[in-house]
Amino acid sequence: MTIAELAQEENSEKAKNHFQTLVKEGFASDEGGFVTKSGEKRFWSVDAVKLSETRFLGFAKDITERKQAENKLRESEENYRLIFESTGTATIIFDEDTTILQANNECRRVAGYSPKELVGTSWTEYVYKEDLPKVLENAKARLKDPSLVPSKYEVRIINANKEIRNAILSIGFIPESKRSIVSILDITERKQTEEELNKRSEAMEASMDGISILDENEKYVYVNDAHARIYGYDSPKELLEKSWKVLYDEEELARFENVIMPQFIDEGKWKGEAVGKKKDGTKFPQEVSLTAIEDGGLICVVRDITERKQAEEALKVSEEKFRKSFSTSPDSININRLEDGMYISTN
Repeated sequence: MTIAELAQEENSEKAKNHFQTLVKEGFASDEGGFVTKSGEKRFWSVDAVKLSETRFLGFAKDITERKQAENKLRESEENYRLIFESTGTATIIFDEDTTILQANNECRRVAGYSPKELVGTSWTEYVYKEDLPKVLENAKARLKDPSLVPSKYEVRIINANKEIRNAILSIGFIPESKRSIVSILDITERKQTEEELNKRSEAMEASMDGISILDENEKYVYVNDAHARIYGYDSPKELLEKSWKVLYDEEELARFENVIMPQFIDEGKWKGEAVGKKKDGTKFPQEVSLTAIEDGGLICVVRDITERKQAEEALKVSEEKFRKSFSTSPDSININRLEDGMYISTN
C-alpha cells in the first residue's frame, strides 16, 4: 500500500507531493488526513527520511485530537469575530497599558477612525482631557477590584474631527487575561435632545401663562405652576389626571362642545376668549390657545385677562362720560387738529 492510498481523498495530492519532496531532498515533514483500516478518518504528523534510493524511514504521529481542538478554536475565533463585528456598537479591546489591540468597524461611525488607525494607539488619546483623570482613576481601581467602580458610565470623547461627543462606556475584563473590552455608545444626539427638552421645560415652568398638556382622553398629563395658579389651585398635582372640564361651568362647556372643539378638531388649533372657573367657583375671563399634537392630545395655553378686561371697561366708561359731558355742556367746545387747527368735532 502506498502513502497516497492511505491519505484521505482530498489529501492524496498533498501526500504525493510529500513523497516527491522526500525523494528529491532526502527529508520531508508534513501533516495530513489519512484513512485507517476501519475507514475512520484521522490526522497524522509525518516525518520521513530517505535511507537509500529504495528505502525510506517514516515517523507518524496521530494528531487527530489536536486538529479537532484547532478546528474548534478556529470556529470559536470566527464566531467571536462575527459577534465582535456585529454588535452594532463600537467596541475595542485594550491591554492593561491602555494600548488598543482590536477595534471593530463601528468605531469608524462613532469616532471617525478605522480599526487599523486605532490599533496600536492608546485609548487615552480619545478621551476628553477634562474627563481623562476620572477615567484613569476608574481604570486603576478596576485592576485592583472591579466591584469598586461602575462597569458603565458616561464620558466625553474626541472624534477624528476634533468634535466632543458624549458616550456611555460599558467595560468588562476578558477572563484569564489582563485585557479589557469596552463598548462605546454615542449618546450625543440624545443628550442634546434632553438638554433642549430641559430648556423648554424650564421655560414652560417660568412662563407667566398657564401651560398644560392633555392626553387623548382630554386629561392633564402636564400642568405648569402658572396654569394651576390661574385656576386657584395650590399645586399642579391637583389637576393631573383630571379632565379640563372641571375648569368650566355648564354654560361654557356647552360653548366648547358646540363651537370651540368642532373648529379645533377641524383645524388642529383654536385661539380665542373663554370664561374659566377657579377652584372656589369664581369665574374669570381668559385667553385660550389650543394646539393638537400627534398622539391625539393637545397643548393648552391660558392667560388670565381680568385686568385687561377691567382696563377696557374703565376706558369705555371714561369715554362715555366724556361723550356725555361734551354733548351736554352749555359752553361751546371744539376739538381741533393740532398741526393745522382743523375742526374735528364740536358740540
